[in-house]
Amino acid sequence: MIIQEALRLGIARLSRASDHRDSAALDAEILLSSALGVEREKLYIHSGDPMPKRALATYHRYLARRGRHEPVAYILGEKEFFGLRFTVNRNVLILRPETETLVEEVIRKVGKKKVTIIDVGTGSGAIAVALAKNLPNARIVATDISSKALTIARANARRHGVSNRIRFVRANLLPKLLHAARSTLHADIVVANLPYLPTAVWKKTTPEIRRYEPRTALDGGRDGLDLYRKLLDQMTHLRWSSAFFEIDPHQVRSMSALIRNFFPATTIAPVPDLQERKRFLVVRSKNRGQ
Repeated sequence: MIIQEALRLGIARLSRASDHRDSAALDAEILLSSALGVEREKLYIHSGDPMPKRALATYHRYLARRGRHEPVAYILGEKEFFGLRFTVNRNVLILRPETETLVEEVIRKVGKKKVTIIDVGTGSGAIAVALAKNLPNARIVATDISSKALTIARANARRHGVSNRIRFVRANLLPKLLHAARSTLHADIVVANLPYLPTAVWKKTTPEIRRYEPRTALDGGRDGLDLYRKLLDQMTHLRWSSAFFEIDPHQVRSMSALIRNFFPATTIAPVPDLQERKRFLVVRSKNRGQ
């Protein structure tokens, strides 16, 4: 079998899965290029070359896993985010491209200033690492309740040479940080991409999401805002100046009301994602900063 035939076979197999039709060609390209250890464009430059037996066997295993709805990122153990490649597995959420806008907004706000940033619910550490790579004067604390997720996050920080710039802490949002400080904690900026799907919505997600990605990273309770409600309550013990939250576009009004309930003296600015949907809230405190 030559490379061109292997690619066609992969596209055909993945197209038979109802929820893979739109991505079948791209998925097959990515899986085949990974099995061969080459860049995707090489598949076409060398389309007439024979497939090595070992690479073909690996490719068939990849296709079988993808056919069972396993995300490509978990199959390959990597996902690109903000121009960087991150190690991922089923213990961490696969970050979506939309979240890059969250990172861009923080970078735009911080610039060259010396600040302390808390990344709450860091997961794979992608947000914290991306910020550390682009904000050389920032001190970053990244928390997660999952020790397995923190293992991945620490590995990603080492992979990108920023492990000395990020303090990883196992915590249920903020409490352990507060206890360790023995006083009111200070952070210039809070960043959070917490679970925000209402439970009823999570139950209707595709098998790719529901079977493989950690529910604790997606299911935000009845209205999707359970963890944000808890975080805001904890933030009343935190001196902070700005917060950046990712939510569902349908939650802008309810999340804004929730923020004002805890912090009346704030300004809230919705920020659109790549599809022009208001997915992020930039919150500025009028009386809790430095």
